Amino acid sequence: MYSTNVFASGGKTKFTKRQIAGIVVVFIVLAGFLAGKIFFRPSPAEVQEQTAEVIKQGDIAKCDSFDGKIIEGVDYGTVCRNNVSINLATQNLDPSYCDKLDETMMSINDCKRTVIQKKVQETKDVATCDLWSDQSERNVCVSFYWRSKAVQSDNTTFCDNATDDNAKTLCINEVFVERLVGKPDNVQCTNFPTSLRSDCVAYKEAQTKPTETISRRCAYTHPLLVNRFCSFAF
Repeated sequence: MYSTNVFASGGKTKFTKRQIAGIVVVFIVLAGFLAGKIFFRPSPAEVQEQTAEVIKQGDIAKCDSFDGKIIEGVDYGTVCRNNVSINLATQNLDPSYCDKLDETMMSINDCKRTVIQKKVQETKDVATCDLWSDQSERNVCVSFYWRSKAVQSDNTTFCDNATDDNAKTLCINEVFVERLVGKPDNVQCTNFPTSLRSDCVAYKEAQTKPTETISRRCAYTHPLLVNRFCSFAF
């Protein structure tokens, strides 16, 4: 019988030529693998370029190939999936794609809010707000729908459908702001809601000061109401 004890002959391991050749091949393969990892690793710029191409293609499965590729502390597998998901959600007006976001880099609810509001505007159907399972978000969506309708039709009566008093006030204010921005010469600031009258006056006065910069003219107005329309008007 042949001994299978590799420590035979004085405790020294004996290898056949075939075993030695196999070990050499394994070392060569490992060395090649390590060399490839070290010398052929894509640069950050290449990773970013490749990621951008996959995002453009919209194939989220391909994003897995970027997992573990970290640039400035950011995993580009996650970057890829986030961007593909947002693009698909926006293109298809389907908020379910937003659920694939990581929530750290990009907010799932912010994504859904943007997509659903866009769908509301395109469908012109308040029932679109039912895409929200969260009641508070649904209320925001419903108020947004009626606010948009009120502004587009220049009719504050649509604001009565808002889900609460604050939403109703915002709706009415936006109708008046739209009037001011659209046809400032045709509005009387005394007819504006009390909270907007000083803004209305400041806005109209800003138009009489053509030598001032846009930012200075806009500075005359309230930062949360008229001001956000100001830069588009001049």
